[in-house]
Amino acid sequence: MFSFTGVINVVGTLDYETNHLYSLTVYASDTLTGAYASVTVDIEVKDINDIAPHFLRNIFQVELSEAVPVGSTVAHISAIDLDSPINAKVKYHIVPEGNETSFFHIDSNSGIIFTSQVLDYERFPQHNFIVVAVDSGMPQLTSEVRVSVTVTDMNDNSPEFSSDVYQCTISELAERGSFVMAVSATDKDVSDIDKLSYSIVSGNEDMTFHIDSKTGEC
Repeated sequence: MFSFTGVINVVGTLDYETNHLYSLTVYASDTLTGAYASVTVDIEVKDINDIAPHFLRNIFQVELSEAVPVGSTVAHISAIDLDSPINAKVKYHIVPEGNETSFFHIDSNSGIIFTSQVLDYERFPQHNFIVVAVDSGMPQLTSEVRVSVTVTDMNDNSPEFSSDVYQCTISELAERGSFVMAVSATDKDVSDIDKLSYSIVSGNEDMTFHIDSKTGEC
């Protein structure tokens, strides 16, 4: 402040986020008699949109069963913005990227991500996509975060034999323990691949044949 003119100038750096209101007390004094008067000068710093929204994590990692219904909550994504309220309102959207992002929807205001399709572990065991946060200032500032959804398997597929019918011939002279044939089945559920068990359920009433429950060998 110039003592003779009463003009107040900025001589330092202003930062709304650090201090957005200054209250100055100014004296006017008579140099001859020493009499003085005082006045309060309130200075409000006007914000500019200079800070982008900030996510508290670099990546959001979620594990979700493929059994969850459509509309289930996946995660709550949140970003903070230190600008003034008029500039700090944040909205969210998912960056379109292939077919995988169509499985999810985000509420633009709350940042809550929901499933929008039935998840399928066998087709897409992993989903990775980007969420962008956009503030309300001018110009708008943005930031992004990666979301990784790991889909866990459920037992939703039946075993399938490699053939509908198995046929073979064997000599009537075959001894006890002779190899007849081996049947083979697969299961699309990864968690069940090593858990398949084989058994004969009909046509073997006289117990002529035996099947290995683990290998499928008769």
